[in-house]
Amino acid sequence: FMGFETMKSPTIKLHRHSSFIQWVLVCQFLFLRHVSCLASPIDSHRIRVISTNKNGGAAKILTFDENGSVKSSEDAKIHARTLGVIGAVLPALRSGLRSTFLPSGYPSKIPDGYLRYVAWSWVQDLSTQVRCVLATQRILEGVGVGRSGATALSAMLNFIVRDGCGMAATLIFTASAASRFQSNVKKWKLFADIMVDIGITLEVAAAQVPQNLFLPMICVGNACKAMCGVAGGAVGGPINLYWAAKGTDISEISAKFGAQQTVTASLGLVFAAIFAKSISTFDPKKVWILYTCLTVLHIIANMRCMRIIAFDTLNNGRLEMLFQQFWHQYNTQSATKDIQLFTPGEVASRESLFFLPKFGDVNHITFGVPFNDVVDLTATSDIVQDQTHWLVASELRGWVGRKGQQVKVALHAKATPRQNIEAYFDALLVAAQTNKSPNGEKSAASVDHKAAWAAFCAASRKVGWDLDQSNIRSRGYEIVFDDKGSETT
Repeated sequence: FMGFETMKSPTIKLHRHSSFIQWVLVCQFLFLRHVSCLASPIDSHRIRVISTNKNGGAAKILTFDENGSVKSSEDAKIHARTLGVIGAVLPALRSGLRSTFLPSGYPSKIPDGYLRYVAWSWVQDLSTQVRCVLATQRILEGVGVGRSGATALSAMLNFIVRDGCGMAATLIFTASAASRFQSNVKKWKLFADIMVDIGITLEVAAAQVPQNLFLPMICVGNACKAMCGVAGGAVGGPINLYWAAKGTDISEISAKFGAQQTVTASLGLVFAAIFAKSISTFDPKKVWILYTCLTVLHIIANMRCMRIIAFDTLNNGRLEMLFQQFWHQYNTQSATKDIQLFTPGEVASRESLFFLPKFGDVNHITFGVPFNDVVDLTATSDIVQDQTHWLVASELRGWVGRKGQQVKVALHAKATPRQNIEAYFDALLVAAQTNKSPNGEKSAASVDHKAAWAAFCAASRKVGWDLDQSNIRSRGYEIVFDDKGSETT
């Protein structure tokens, strides 16, 4: 028995020794394999070229080795095969939705806030769709649908008169306001939304007034909606251009907005059908409360949309806001200290979105006046023909107790957009002469206009303002000096 144990012991030790040797060899093999992989010239110099489709299609992958030879070519979507049918369908579905509703290059080639803008646009479109169904229902009731004695001829005449008033309003409003839209895109967009709200409200209320007031109310309501169409269509171009500012095709931006509105309209029809069926049993007061809530939601959604858009060009309001900030710092700070101005995004969150009157001490600047308005108050011998603008200031004549400066600016026909901004800046400097200086600030009369303009340009460019484009509202007059000495405007 002892001999048997003696003979077995070397075998067990040899087996354990061989197992240890095998374990060491395996570890060494794995380590050498890892080192060889790291040192492999093929993997270390392998280049993968990935071609992505900006419309959302599947990416193409091409792999080269160290010699520049093609090692492999594959479609990125083959990696989804392990997920089965769902893995193959989801990329195609996502690609289709992206190419239908999102612009090419989103989000790298689209300004920030695009999806938030689209979401708020959907909210306001849905609220309008639902209220339009209610207005249509009320108009049909007013023309006699469902009422004995009503004829199709009388209903047709009501619609003809209503549509005629809308056409007339379109022509009149276009003639009077067409040149003003570019200077205040956001305000005119809110104006359009408020006008459509007024128009729908008049149509909804028309069925609840005496019959002799029904036709005038729907005519005025349709005229308001026509003005909305003119203003909304006019400012739609600059808004689309803003979203295409980073290089995206503006026609594609417009097409994608159209696709989004189509989906919104389809959803609106569904909600409107449910809404129209439900309100038939509602108390009129509850209907008006619900209608008011939808109207307020519509205005809020449009305001949110306009706050998202941050134009980097200057109009009257934005330039006046920046000038007030600049003027305070330019007078109170040392010349060596940097002047900090609002960025386009900060101005977008602060600027006014409505046409509101100004109260208190204000300065009134009339831009682009005829030369006759300037020459009446300026000696003709002081006029230099090669300058880009002329301006004259006087005390503002208005309400009792209202103080300020009235500055008239005449522009040369060859003035560039940048020079137009400089002219308005100079007008603001001249208007500041009448301001009080309780903190020891210098008056505008003692300020070098050229130095102030240079400082303003440097500070505005630093925060992203574009001074090569101008959206300043002008009366439209331009000055041209005839070679014969006669002056034309």
